Amino acid sequence: MTETQRRRLARMHVDHVGSLLRPESLKEAFRAFGAGRLPRDALEAVQDAAIRAVIARQEEAGLPIVSDGEYRRLNWQVSFSEVAGWDLWGGSWKGFLKNPDLLLPGEKPLSRGEDAVVSFRAPATARLALTRNFLLAEYRFAASVARTPVKAMLMGPDRVAQMCAGGFEPLRFVPLDQLAISPQCGFASGIGGNFLTEDEQWRKLDAMMKVARTVWG
Repeated sequence: MTETQRRRLARMHVDHVGSLLRPESLKEAFRAFGAGRLPRDALEAVQDAAIRAVIARQEEAGLPIVSDGEYRRLNWQVSFSEVAGWDLWGGSWKGFLKNPDLLLPGEKPLSRGEDAVVSFRAPATARLALTRNFLLAEYRFAASVARTPVKAMLMGPDRVAQMCAGGFEPLRFVPLDQLAISPQCGFASGIGGNFLTEDEQWRKLDAMMKVARTVWG
């Protein structure tokens, strides 16, 4: 990072969480990969192209720091499903819970494909190991195609909106140069997205940049 970039980030007053709506081409690639119709290297090629495009769009919007949109992830927790050493559990809760016959109304999770429980007593099929740093690999690729600094999708400090939890009135006591503007949350923590279009997403970010330029110059 250059000294100019460091100074620019030091006075940064605008940011976004990092996750962005996935384009349809990327969604289709994930579906094809999940169905076994697309090899992993082809999926990664689609991801690479989508990340290049979304970084360029963020730079076009004038964002001082960009992200890869979390385009390599189905959702924020999908990485757990690919950890070697775990088998899906198809047994009973009896023996694990005091009240195994407790019933709750609702659709069976397994019928929705939510096979989220693993066996507590089944032996691991492989030794758990971190073969490579996926977060670092994602960051390095994004940084290699961006002209502006790239943010890593890691846990961060509490946001002001979380701390005040009732309104922004107290912010009038904070010096203006210590404030910043950002959407409250990411646009798409999962590949399913949210109730807005890509155009609405970018118009929201463009509006945020317009406010930042008006307030801070």
